[in-house]
Amino acid sequence: MLTDTVKYIPVIGETYTLFGDSVSTDNYYRTLQDIVLLLMNDNPDIMYHIKNLRLHSKASFIRKMFSKKHYELPPDYEFIRHEIEELKTFTAPIKGHFKTLPYSKYFNNTISTLEYQYHLYMLEIELTNILNKEDFLKSEHKIALLPHCMRENIELCKAKSNGTDYLCKHCKKSCYISQISVMLMKKNITPYIWLEAELNKLISDKHTGILGIACIPELTMGLRRCDKKGITAVGISLNANRCRRWMGDFYPTSVDLEQLEKLIS
Repeated sequence: MLTDTVKYIPVIGETYTLFGDSVSTDNYYRTLQDIVLLLMNDNPDIMYHIKNLRLHSKASFIRKMFSKKHYELPPDYEFIRHEIEELKTFTAPIKGHFKTLPYSKYFNNTISTLEYQYHLYMLEIELTNILNKEDFLKSEHKIALLPHCMRENIELCKAKSNGTDYLCKHCKKSCYISQISVMLMKKNITPYIWLEAELNKLISDKHTGILGIACIPELTMGLRRCDKKGITAVGISLNANRCRRWMGDFYPTSVDLEQLEKLIS
């Protein structure tokens, strides 16, 4: 098993950690799946929920500046407000983030993502995976876009470009990118360390399926972008957002390998 060879320790990001107050991400995925089950029992139309979450996860510049504690849910989700607010365990770091965030950064929709937006994004990612998993696995051509911040040693990384984007050369077996690349290739998924290629360049045709791994806001926007282009996409969130964009430098992060394995099996 991959989890036997990769170091898997709790990490805390700038705005979230899927470990919460635990030593594993099990509680996060269990909580998320329980909420989705409640939604699906109330209304089994997955696309209805995805559209609903997208509509209500919008936040204006004014709201971000002056109403950070505002917590908006779709009106028909009020019956599970308590369950959704349990996700606050995993976004505890966000309070410190906004205390030090310069006003100029509020124009950046990713960096200024509010807490309730994170929770709606979490649900949207889970529902998108449920909706698209089967079609993704059936795709004629499958690629994975891996975040370069997950490399164990960025300065010594020996990844090489194949003309499209960078491929792992497995210089360190303990590196997450190496382990994930091995897992993906066994499933006929081409893993790219996404450094320079445009999304359009990576897609050979509409029969291409995409697996994304990224921090929650970026993954959500990536899945939406693929949806607009008619491309089947699924994704797994990084366990914490710890790259230079968020923390000023690169810090080790991880992804739940068991959840990834379930998604591609």
